[in-house]
Amino acid sequence: EEEAAAFTEIGTDISATERRAMVAERETNDRFTAVFLANKVGEIFQAKVSGVTRAGLFLSFDDTGADALVPISSLGNDFFNFDADKHMLVGKRTGETFRLADRLSVRLREVDIVTGSMIAEVIDGRDGDKAEARPARRPAPRRSAKSKDERGVKKKKRTLPKGKKRAQRRKEQG
Repeated sequence: EEEAAAFTEIGTDISATERRAMVAERETNDRFTAVFLANKVGEIFQAKVSGVTRAGLFLSFDDTGADALVPISSLGNDFFNFDADKHMLVGKRTGETFRLADRLSVRLREVDIVTGSMIAEVIDGRDGDKAEARPARRPAPRRSAKSKDERGVKKKKRTLPKGKKRAQRRKEQG
């Protein structure tokens, strides 16, 4: 009984150690790949979609096996809905889809050699068109700075607080 419990604990420890080693190996490979590709920012690669999330597409480059993220905000001039059951993003306006295992042409946009992360952008969808970058979200515009008379409304006379009125009159008189 005690021996069985000891073997179970040893097995659990070995499994945890193996998982830590796998994570360390993956992180090391990502960093080395990032160093290798750091001078290739701007170049075009063929890639396969290896993951689809609300954040965007995860890719695996054909030539190097490098992993990169295509942020959902860079997929085009459309709002994309995430369909978890079908592992795809669907453009609300265009109906354009990005699915798990799709093959895409992408441009490497950023490489971070410290974290081993890479950002790419889709340049060629299945239809051969360059995906338009979605404009950055901006705050709502403020109301017009035009004076009221430019908008056809009578402009109010600007009044000063009482203390300032007296000071203004004294300056004019004196």
